[in-house]
Amino acid sequence: MSVNTSITTIVGRVLGSPELKLGDPNRKIIKLTVDMEKCHWNLSGRSMVEGKPIEYWGILDFTSCGSYKYKLRGKEFIQKLIVTQCCLSNSANEGEDKFYTNLALKINAKLGGRVDVNHPGYQDTRSPSIAAVVATVNWPAANRYAARVFPQYNRSEKILNFGDVCLELVACYRRMNGVRPERIVIRDGVSTSKPTHYHVLWDKNKFTSDELQKLIYEMCFTFAKCTKPVSLVPSVYYVDLAAYRGRLYREARIGMQSPKSTASSSSKDASSASRTASFELGFYTLHADLENIMFLI
Repeated sequence: MSVNTSITTIVGRVLGSPELKLGDPNRKIIKLTVDMEKCHWNLSGRSMVEGKPIEYWGILDFTSCGSYKYKLRGKEFIQKLIVTQCCLSNSANEGEDKFYTNLALKINAKLGGRVDVNHPGYQDTRSPSIAAVVATVNWPAANRYAARVFPQYNRSEKILNFGDVCLELVACYRRMNGVRPERIVIRDGVSTSKPTHYHVLWDKNKFTSDELQKLIYEMCFTFAKCTKPVSLVPSVYYVDLAAYRGRLYREARIGMQSPKSTASSSSKDASSASRTASFELGFYTLHADLENIMFLI
């Protein structure tokens, strides 16, 4: 047996910068190549390629209202079809361009897959886990997502009715594009999320290694919340946000239950009723006009 102390030499390459599209004040499309050293782009003097107008808007300050913001997110604003964007008052008052740019990105995305489960705390054996599925619904940009949120058995990674949810999202894609998707690429939220850890053994979509790496890399530049690439495919972040938002909806709805009804029932009965109610889809179902926009940003 012999040991070679030299470092192994391998062949590698640097993936080229993707070409991004932005708008200018005259609503013309500008093609932009990302600087690989800075690895971010500036929206100053530019606009979105597909900007959405805001006809009615308002600002509400609930700084002194504590947890009331969860009630706004969880019930009134969702059921009455009001898209919201929350932010910290301190950040808004500082007036930095970077903050306002980030805020505009989120709002524009809301006006306009992947799977994950959000589990309760480790000591909570009663509350349901919250599952979410997100899928792209536009083509060829593939940067607009629809999400579905629903409850699961406590700490279960197996998603109930997953097939039905996927069919619903495929139907949504067909309504928006006029055709069904020919290929579906899914990431299930389990195991590592870094593509460099994988070796492709069989690919029915017939991607070459270069094509798959290029697809994953360039999608990382389409995250709607910032003007720089992220380390994972955006759908990974979106589905985590959707599952977390589902838990906020549940907590908001339970928090608005009548104190009198809670006091008049035994703790056992109340706990049982809470568990049963937590699995009602009404906790997580959004208005039909809201469910296919990026409310989770």
